[in-house]
Amino acid sequence: MAHALKHMAFRIWGTVLIGGLIGLWLLPALDFGLEPAWLPVPAAVLVLLVFFFLGWLFNRVGLFLADRHIEEAVAWERVGSVAAAGAAYEKALAIFDSFLISPHAKRVASDRLTSRLTRFYLAKTDKQQTSETFIASYLRAHPDDGAVAESWLRQARAGEGLGPRFYDTAAGVGEALAGNRVIQQLLARLYLSENRTDFPALQTYRRATGGRGRAGRTIARDVARLFLKDGRADEWALQLYLQAAAADEPGQELLNGIAACVHWIPETSRNRRMLTVGSQYLEGLDPEQLALMRVGFTPPKPLEPPVTQSGLKKIGLLIGKALWAGLVGTSGVLLGGVRTAHDLSRKLISRVQRSPMTRPILNWVAVTLLTIVVVVLVINTVGYLVRPRSTDKVAAPAKKVVTNLFTLQVAAYLKKKHAEKYVAHLKTLGLDAFWIVTTRRNKTWYQVRVSHFPDKAAARAYGQSLKEQGLIDDFYVANYEPAS
Repeated sequence: MAHALKHMAFRIWGTVLIGGLIGLWLLPALDFGLEPAWLPVPAAVLVLLVFFFLGWLFNRVGLFLADRHIEEAVAWERVGSVAAAGAAYEKALAIFDSFLISPHAKRVASDRLTSRLTRFYLAKTDKQQTSETFIASYLRAHPDDGAVAESWLRQARAGEGLGPRFYDTAAGVGEALAGNRVIQQLLARLYLSENRTDFPALQTYRRATGGRGRAGRTIARDVARLFLKDGRADEWALQLYLQAAAADEPGQELLNGIAACVHWIPETSRNRRMLTVGSQYLEGLDPEQLALMRVGFTPPKPLEPPVTQSGLKKIGLLIGKALWAGLVGTSGVLLGGVRTAHDLSRKLISRVQRSPMTRPILNWVAVTLLTIVVVVLVINTVGYLVRPRSTDKVAAPAKKVVTNLFTLQVAAYLKKKHAEKYVAHLKTLGLDAFWIVTTRRNKTWYQVRVSHFPDKAAARAYGQSLKEQGLIDDFYVANYEPAS
């Protein structure tokens, strides 16, 4: 923003100065045959021509100087002079940050400089905070640059790890390069070194342990150890426990995890084979010993059992449900129309924002407005007065009152920071996420929940859509409680 203001300020005052001098010399010498009231018209045309010419001239000079410094830096890199190359890159950066290059030209032409400078910083042996911040900033803008991402992750693994300030950058790289096994395994190693079990880490573990290969098996074994430490007992945990047991002779902790999973996971056609293999590891153990082995593990969250009613109460409940369904259906039609119009407007706004013509149009609008200001200044010099227009205040939108009774629980953690990180991630996806605290079996749980709904059917439909999109792993419908 500061760069754009600086560039426009120089262009405006340069236009006023140069355009004014040219106007004083040129306009009196030309006989347009116009009435005095129309003389500001050729003056305004002259001001516009000078304004755009200065912009073109500034961009050409700035890009020429920046290209010369970049070529100089590349030449110093080839001969091994790191200090001279760094100084040349700094000069090129100074040109891009000066008033010469316009914001639009800077966005278009700076990719070459940022790409080369990022690779230059990665090649240096002495890392500084400034260079690390620059590399992370480049990867946030270009998370699909596999070569830079791999080099950055390898250096982070060889050094002190990622650090919290680079978590979002690493998550963006992981999502952009989801099919790159090397990137996913490097990320998984870094996450494992920090014992992370938040959502981005779990997604990375899934990608890194899939398929065949020694590296994937090693990561699967380390993730299994992390799950054992957290007392996890679900289908994915069982898959990792069995994978680790097949690679090596299972120890007591691994057998404990298998025992907990086999006991608590309900059998389905999908997990029947895993449960059979897990039971084979536990053959010959008595029930008391198996019960002791399950101590310290957390069973999967069961689905809510259906509430049974009988007699008049059941009939009253059915009538109430029918009346409620009619009310919901009527309001649903109205709300459906509103939501459809809202979705269409959001898609239109999103399409306009993604259009490559949006920014140039906005730039031209801004330039036109600034030009109008310059013209007003010129007109003021000959005695015209411009009255400012009043702006109407926009009323603040009314706050929405939440009266819905149900919500979706998508995760539960024993550590508060894990819940907070997952909530922050869900909010970046546009979801209305929050967390609450509850105590069960002498343990404090931090439950992550999403949105609120008028009935369970609406909640289940929304949760199923999130699950099909891959935004959440699983869910169940719970009673709505305010966020903690």
